[in-house]
Amino acid sequence: MISQSADNQPQRLEISSLPAVEDFGFTGGRQSFRTFCEAAFRPGSPRFMRNANGNFVIFRHKDVRALAIRPEVGSVPPGVLFSHITDFSVIEPGTIGGGIAQVLKSQVFTMNPPTHTILRKILAAQVGAKSMGELKELANKIVDGILSELEGRDEIDLSRDVAEKLTARFWGSVLGMTPEETEDMVVHVRGLSPMFEVLPTFEGIAQADTAALLYDKTIGAAVARSLVSGGCPMVERVAVGLEKVDCPDDPNRNGMVPKDAGAFFSGNLVDGFHTAALGATNVIYVLLQNVEMLGGLPISPEVISLAIREALRIEPPAIFLNRLVLEDFVYEGLLIPKGTVIAMMWGVANHDPEVFADPTRFDINRSSREFTTFGGGIHICAGLHAALMLIQTLVERLLGGDLDVEFSSEVEWMENCMMNQLKAAPLSITRRAI
Repeated sequence: MISQSADNQPQRLEISSLPAVEDFGFTGGRQSFRTFCEAAFRPGSPRFMRNANGNFVIFRHKDVRALAIRPEVGSVPPGVLFSHITDFSVIEPGTIGGGIAQVLKSQVFTMNPPTHTILRKILAAQVGAKSMGELKELANKIVDGILSELEGRDEIDLSRDVAEKLTARFWGSVLGMTPEETEDMVVHVRGLSPMFEVLPTFEGIAQADTAALLYDKTIGAAVARSLVSGGCPMVERVAVGLEKVDCPDDPNRNGMVPKDAGAFFSGNLVDGFHTAALGATNVIYVLLQNVEMLGGLPISPEVISLAIREALRIEPPAIFLNRLVLEDFVYEGLLIPKGTVIAMMWGVANHDPEVFADPTRFDINRSSREFTTFGGGIHICAGLHAALMLIQTLVERLLGGDLDVEFSSEVEWMENCMMNQLKAAPLSITRRAI
């Protein structure tokens, strides 16, 4: 608990006085994430911390869940995320971070109510459980096609050759991309990786800017073409929905309304292309580490859904994401002022031993109700059903059929990263003799 002052007034948050996450081992990436989880939950460890960017860090499950639903805690809007950009309607070419801003300014994760409420409703209608269920057969065909292409190869990379192609081909098909555009998207999305660096470099941001502009251009061209030719229902529904939106642009608080359907998909499918592929890779990694506990290969259909959720708890795609305090509020006797950026360590909360006994142990009997993998509150990941459907399809086809799958050498994880992301995942796939 945070004690109050003698006159019973809440103490004002002083981020500079908090312990640093680096002192507990966190510098970004999966290895430091695991080190931090071990250190941060030891008896006597501090409740709150700060990071190298001077942001307020929360990581305990009860705090992450409690602040996720506070109305005063919202998304970080474009004007705060890219404070050096003064005009988001026309971002000058060559602006550092300009390419990334061009994409993210149309993402619901940079919006707050009322803009967020309206745009999220449009998005959720397209990527909800029902819509994704209707696209399951498309995902099945795509996975089968990828595995067919890989047959006979001695070694593949799980991320590059399977997961990234799955998300690119799936969303490419939904948006009406050509095969060439779809293959280009794999490269563009991979080029976005530096935007997730904990401590970004000039070279990394320049790379991500270039990739973001190519990514945005490719999606925009495909969506515009699909609206003319027809045959892409999701694209058409979004275009109709956007025509009814009447919210003023407010880059410093409520966010920006996408100028068209292309911008809408560009902003909101970053996670669909990138993070869903990352999640699929992580799930396969965890399941292969625990295949004996699952009864060996093939994995039973009855346990696949439960196994996926537990795998996403153990190796969640996002270690942390930032939120912004929209208004002063008091939490546990602590006055948290407007404008405070909060690093919400969703991934770490999944390893809080007060909620998850023996948190690194794989246990499909855990209730997924307490998982924080997809965030929480009104800003919970809108695409969670899409991600789960694609991951389940891949697991069913890769680990639930007649294939023997194993890692052929050690995997390698990215460092200095907000994400829990594999850099290399060498895999061997062989078909079982009948």
